[in-house]
Amino acid sequence: AQKPPTDDLEAYSLFLRAQAVGQRNTTDAQLAAISLLEQAVARDPNFARAYADMASRLLVTARPLDEVERAARRAVELDASLGAQSLLANVESARRNWLVAAERFAEAAPDGFVTSGPTVAGLLLPTGQLQAALRIQQKLQTDEPANASISTVLARIYNSLGLDAEAISSADLAVSLGA
Repeated sequence: AQKPPTDDLEAYSLFLRAQAVGQRNTTDAQLAAISLLEQAVARDPNFARAYADMASRLLVTARPLDEVERAARRAVELDASLGAQSLLANVESARRNWLVAAERFAEAAPDGFVTSGPTVAGLLLPTGQLQAALRIQQKLQTDEPANASISTVLARIYNSLGLDAEAISSADLAVSLGA
């Protein structure tokens, strides 16, 4: 049986209300949802899902990155399976810490970057980490050979490395796939 996200019924009620309020995609609704989530984690400081949801809402409302990071870190500490590592990656990306962001995205998708690879490769390109970006993008192409976006980014990496034949081949593939 799956463990409930919290044993505190009032904390869970606050969390569910935050979910409902947050469905209205306005800044005021997100701020109201954050307030409800703050109340939920005050009642249960081990409520990982509430911390993860709060971090996500803090990020989209452009709250200070330190607030987002605190909530996301707490969510990861409590339950690493919730995907809050990607929120930590977004924090580092917003801070323009590209290499740290790439590492965080890799932590968020340890299975070979399948879900976050394009973002990781995109972060690595401007840092000059071309071989790392190439490795990630080649893995993605192996996993998804019919993905035009992956082939397009791979062509850019090959071009940056001066591998003209590979760049042209990847660009041609991207075009044939509908890019």
